[in-house]
Amino acid sequence: VVSPSAWAPYSGMVPGWLAGLYRFDEIGIDMAALAQACGARFIEDEVIGLDPVRRLLALRQHETMRFDVASLNVGSTLYAPTHDTGQAWLSMRPLSTLRERWDAMLAAPQHTAHVQRVVTAGAGPAGVESVLAVMTRLRTRHPSSTLQGLLLTRDDLSLGTHVITVTGTDTDGDSSSKQVSITIANRQFSGIPCS
Repeated sequence: VVSPSAWAPYSGMVPGWLAGLYRFDEIGIDMAALAQACGARFIEDEVIGLDPVRRLLALRQHETMRFDVASLNVGSTLYAPTHDTGQAWLSMRPLSTLRERWDAMLAAPQHTAHVQRVVTAGAGPAGVESVLAVMTRLRTRHPSSTLQGLLLTRDDLSLGTHVITVTGTDTDGDSSSKQVSITIANRQFSGIPCS
């Protein structure tokens, strides 16, 4: 098993961590321990090349590695715009550096406008979970603000504004309901390169 990190966040728990329900150390998988438990060797490195004819993997820190069968999880990487837009950007990928980006965003001085818009590129399950998680965390930080979520998509979905009622129990055991407004809009993405 080759991975750039011996510890990897489990993507299914990331929204709970973003919302403040879990600590970061609670959402990870110890890749080295998992590989060892399965009888595999773990190499902390990154695959940078593949030769399928000679069955070789090129690694960043090691030379090459032979394989009989290769299973590749290439993931995705997003790059936020590099020019100053005056807005806060949070790329959800790569997960390996999401913690630093999220912590920096939460630590940065923020305006406490009455209305805060959270815009997410992608209206699939991960986009919905991410926008709701970020809105949940922002609601705890700025309870008097009105939060608006916007999901941008190129797909034909149920476009329009949807009001979701979220019911939860706080740490004192009190139950409360909040309404969250999510708008799904069909927009083309520009200025957000994805590879």
